[in-house]
Amino acid sequence: MSQAMSNGYRHEKASQDLINKLHTRIGLNKHRQNTHELGRLLRGRVRENRNLVLSLSLCMSCGACLTVCPAYLATNDINNSPLGRVALARSLMRGYINEDLIDRAYTYFWQCLTCRRCAWACPFGVDVADISRTIRSLLYEVGLAPNYVAG
Repeated sequence: MSQAMSNGYRHEKASQDLINKLHTRIGLNKHRQNTHELGRLLRGRVRENRNLVLSLSLCMSCGACLTVCPAYLATNDINNSPLGRVALARSLMRGYINEDLIDRAYTYFWQCLTCRRCAWACPFGVDVADISRTIRSLLYEVGLAPNYVAG
């Protein structure tokens, strides 16, 4: 069990009614996907977003981002770091997506502050905030968003 899960910190998930109400308001009901299509949606976004492709392929896991990431420094959980998020995004793209992987994606991508300090510290300029925003939007599309977003 990861440290973020063991200390109980997690954004509270919005109720399905609240998500449905917001989806209706923005016209997303017709395109609603289920959670098992998250990998297919992500692969589609990767094909559309060249910056995302570069970010996922350029990360060499050197760890330069670890010393500047506020989420990692606060939790000391490698999954809650730019390195962990890149590895999680790569596994979402290539593997079988199960509930545990989706649960980890929800936990760690919504905890990213999107401050872009990782891009500043990275020798290759990998922007994990862009990856986080993309995964967040996909999680939202499949109905997984925190209360503060859906509210």
